[in-house]
Amino acid sequence: MFSLIASLVLLANTVTPSSVQRYRGAIEEFRANRQQALDEIRQNREELREKLSEIRDERKQKIIENLAERIVNVNNKWVEHWNNVLERLSGILAKIEVRLPDTDTSAAEAAIASAQEAVNTQAGKTYDIAITDEETLGENVSEVLSEFHGDLREVHALVKTAREEVVKALRNLKASESEEEDEE
Repeated sequence: MFSLIASLVLLANTVTPSSVQRYRGAIEEFRANRQQALDEIRQNREELREKLSEIRDERKQKIIENLAERIVNVNNKWVEHWNNVLERLSGILAKIEVRLPDTDTSAAEAAIASAQEAVNTQAGKTYDIAITDEETLGENVSEVLSEFHGDLREVHALVKTAREEVVKALRNLKASESEEEDEE
């Protein structure tokens, strides 16, 4: 019982109003982008099924349909993962600010905001496979996959940068705490 109360008190002391507001704004933007993307995905599925009927080979139809579904699922998985990572990083940054209010965390905050914006944008993206004829189908699929992987790499790089900035802020906190201990 004591550990639960202590955890709640610790959590209440680590969350600042500005961090809560930033997080709520990012979540609202994410939900809006996600809903718009889901509507677009539904529409694109219907269009894809119509275009797939033009392809004679049923095996190719199934492959394209499965690939389009897989792209959506992988994108959702990564967006959810990155949102969880950025939420944890924001929490760590809030704890750093509470422990040492004079610490400059603006670079880490900017990196997290930039990464969150990229994740929100990625959540709203859809990847349409252009089906013109069977001869160019492979090239069209390859282009869409290349674009998708490139977008994922860009967002991953931004999330990684945000993590590195939070690690720098944490190291600065530890260094300043050790300096305080040495002075005593």
